[in-house]
Order: sequence, then C-alpha cells, then structure tokens
Amino acid sequence: MPYVTPRQDTCREQTAQCLIKKFELSLCISSQG
Repeated sequence: MPYVTPRQDTCREQTAQCLIKKFELSLCISSQG
C-alpha cells in the first residue's frame, strides 16, 4: 500500500513517522529471520 499524505504541510512529519515504522518493521523481520 503506497504512502500518501493528503496535506503538504504535514508531509514531512508523516513521512518521518512512516520511515520510522518501516525501519522498526525491518528490524523486527531481520531479528526474527
């Protein structure tokens, strides 16, 4: 599912949160594998 921000003013914060979640998910996957 692609990550889309409806408003430009919150784009930076939401993108940062999205990247953090993706990073945590990748850590979880790598630690399990």
